Formats: sequence, C-alpha cells, structure tokens
Amino acid sequence: KHNKRLEKVLEELFGRLSIYFVVNSSYSTIDDDYCISFGERLSSCLLSAALRKIDVNAKAIDASNVIVANDEFSDAKVLIEETKIKAKKSLHPLLSLKVIPVVTGFFAATRDGKVITLGRGGSDYSATILANVLDAKEVILWKEVDGVFSGDPKKDKQARFYPELTYQEALSLAQKGAKVLHPEAMIPVVSKEIVVRVKNTFKPDFIGTKIWKGVSI
Repeated sequence: KHNKRLEKVLEELFGRLSIYFVVNSSYSTIDDDYCISFGERLSSCLLSAALRKIDVNAKAIDASNVIVANDEFSDAKVLIEETKIKAKKSLHPLLSLKVIPVVTGFFAATRDGKVITLGRGGSDYSATILANVLDAKEVILWKEVDGVFSGDPKKDKQARFYPELTYQEALSLAQKGAKVLHPEAMIPVVSKEIVVRVKNTFKPDFIGTKIWKGVSI
C-alpha cells in the first residue's frame, strides 16, 4: 500500500515532465531549469517515503513554493525576506506539528512562479537559506569528501584538510572555485552566526569541517 502511493506520485511527476517536452518544441535556459528540477523533486519524494517507512513523520516539499529568487536563470540569487514570508506559511506549521519537511534543494521560483536553479552546488545554498529563515543554530552540508580541503583530495594527496574555517575563509575558498562549497552559501549564515558543518555522507561519524565566526586557524 505504501509503495503504491509512492509509485503514483512518481508517475505523476514523470507524466508532467513528459507532457512538458511534448508541449514545448523549443528549448531555452528557462526550460532547462524547469526540467533539471525534477531530479530533486523525485529524490525528495523517495526520501520522505523512506522516512515514513521507518515511522518518521515526513513530507516532501517543493522548494518553488518556499524559496524565492531573482530571474538569473541557471545561477539565481535568493531573495531572503520574501523567502522568509513563504517559509513562515509553509514550513513553520509542519515543524510545529513535528513533521519533517524534506525540501528540494538546488532550485527556487521567481516572483512570477517560474522554476529557476541556483547554480552548481545550489543545494548548499538552499540549505543555508532555509537555516537563515528558520533561525537554525546549525546546518550540515553532506558531501562525498571528509570536509573542506585546500585542493581536491581525490586528485591531490597533499591537499590540506581544514578542521575549522571562519565564514570569511570559507567564502574566499568558494569564490576562488572550491567545488565543495557554493559561492553564495556562506552569505545567509553570517549575519545570524549559524554554524555550518561540511561532512562526509559515507563517514557520518567523522567530525568534518566546522565553519563559524571563530578564530582563524
């Protein structure tokens, strides 16, 4: 019964995507952003279903109903104050009922409702934006590496691991092209001094990198 409900939701999502391709003969950046967003939609449905299967009350939430961004397609910037208003309406009631919202990352919606993506690594940006508007104390960014390094640890064995970084150091690394961090992801957490941890999905017990206002290393 549980899997049948999930199948129905997934079929509906694939159906929407298929119809979109049939109806739209041209293909622009706007179309690209819309279509790419379906990966997150599908995964959020799967994750929320997996949580419910182990008796965790969870609900998949489409970020286009929560996060508002400008109209720079494929590399949008989030509008925090407008997002805060939408989050108060859609996420706060769930949290007050002890329901875990599984929010899609990587994309948002423009003021006029068009789906728009936040650039490479945009799910980090989604996470720190939500941390800001929900007044979180900490946000964890899950990666395939142990944390933040001076270089790509998969290619450079001499890359230095940073157990701690200040916000400014992390922002500087991101702006210089460090792939583990989205260049905008630090901005939403600085004003509220929200701690960011970068951890390895496959080694959850490893401490990872802590990014905060602390003393520079």
